[in-house]
Amino acid sequence: MSDERLLSAFIPGKEWAERTYSKSYLKALNDALRKNKTMTKFATRLDQFPPALCRVLARVPRSRPLTGAEVAQRSGLPLVTVEAISQMTDWSVVPLDQAMAFLRGCGLELDNARAMKRVTVYLRGKNSNGKRRAPLFSYLKRDAAWATYYKPLLAKLAEAAR
Repeated sequence: MSDERLLSAFIPGKEWAERTYSKSYLKALNDALRKNKTMTKFATRLDQFPPALCRVLARVPRSRPLTGAEVAQRSGLPLVTVEAISQMTDWSVVPLDQAMAFLRGCGLELDNARAMKRVTVYLRGKNSNGKRRAPLFSYLKRDAAWATYYKPLLAKLAEAAR
């Protein structure tokens, strides 16, 4: 699959939860979380940003992607756990404490509206004439691990989005 086709196949913001969980579970979760707006917003964002996408977005600001060891160090999780979570396309089997640590290690703050808007704008990017385009991920393409790690990870995300 070509790089352009791979990146254009990945469309963020799909309803990951509908494909992952049963409708009865989602209804019960929605009813339980309805009382707490913050938890509802967090759960929604968690479903919009699966672990593999969080790993792809983990980077040094305006620079290179974070290595697995750097994510492990920032999160306090073992490297094996970080790599296992990084390959997942949903949060269904990740305990909440590990999910929070993984997000912290990747540098994503799901509860920070300004930070999440920046990420969402990047993922729903527009070209110069205002039309939607796939995110470029140029910082990943420049990395030595593009062909062996990041490209297959993006392919897995694109397959899960279908």
